[in-house]
Amino acid sequence: MKLRLIIFSYMILASCSTGMKVPMSQIQRIDFDFAGSFKNKSLIVADQKELITLTDIFEIGELEAESIDLKIINSTSVELSSKVNGLLKSWTFHGNLSEQGYFEVYLRNNYDKGLKSFADIKRIRFSKSTNGNLLVDDYVRNERQFLLWRVGGRKRIQSEFESISNSEQ
Repeated sequence: MKLRLIIFSYMILASCSTGMKVPMSQIQRIDFDFAGSFKNKSLIVADQKELITLTDIFEIGELEAESIDLKIINSTSVELSSKVNGLLKSWTFHGNLSEQGYFEVYLRNNYDKGLKSFADIKRIRFSKSTNGNLLVDDYVRNERQFLLWRVGGRKRIQSEFESISNSEQ
């Protein structure tokens, strides 16, 4: 009985929240007609020594792009595009537009619960800041667990990408 209580308590304490950490007062809701051009390198990265790029977050690969165009196609698809060496490249990602005003994409969402559980999750949420920039919440979880022993980790980085129209003013 005590072992069950210990296991149950551990499972409750090990659970996590999945919402965006940015206060709602700094977020402007996005909808179906959201589109914009943003610098590829981030403005603000909390607790990071290097700037992060949108191409890294979306795992597009080594791409020397100055800016990225982002457009919601419908409630379940978003398109990223950029001109590289004079050629237009585009990528479509599937996700959903939430009622809270952000778009959510899962690049990976593999998990299994049980005695030998694992999680391989890569979730991206983005919205618009009140000053017109793109806010991105990048959550990665890669863990393996057997009973009470857990290895791996998770990280969450929130970044802001400057709107091209804001930088031209």
